[in-house]
Amino acid sequence: PDSGGVWRSLGTALRQVDELSASLEALDRSIAVQGGHAATHVERGLTLVAMERGDEAVEAFGEATRLAPDSATAHCELGRALQRAGRLDEALVALRRGHELGQAAGRWTNPSAQWIAECEALIRQRDAIRP
Repeated sequence: PDSGGVWRSLGTALRQVDELSASLEALDRSIAVQGGHAATHVERGLTLVAMERGDEAVEAFGEATRLAPDSATAHCELGRALQRAGRLDEALVALRRGHELGQAAGRWTNPSAQWIAECEALIRQRDAIRP
């Protein structure tokens, strides 16, 4: 009952079988037990995305980047959540930062370059229709 890692793993597993409320409860328990662990906040954000609670997901990913400013995954997930929320300029900054961190770490298999290109295309579309 006192292992934040076990609660995080349970929360992740529950999300994977679409038990989203139980997933969020387990992840919140992990945070209560372990506190500031960036990976738990990323997992919480992913569950909130699955629950279509975008603003809360942005907050969770933002907390993950605060706790682990060098986490490529946290920055990329923040960027994707911001993009879904229509906050494209902020999304692009986060995605580029995540991509940069991932590339610097080596063996980066995340499709962040594709996500950056998609975000840039959305910005071009948005800017093309602005008066």
